[in-house]
Amino acid sequence: MVLRRFSWYDSLIVASAVEADRAILCSEDFHEGQRFAATRVKNPFA
Repeated sequence: MVLRRFSWYDSLIVASAVEADRAILCSEDFHEGQRFAATRVKNPFA
């Protein structure tokens, strides 16, 4: 298990996307391609 440190608000965003079974989370606050369960981060500005 990999432990990561995120702010409270970033954690809420990730948890919401994972719980809603979203495949893609658009955010500039995480690394492009980073995965949380089945959710992948996409940076809209990259």
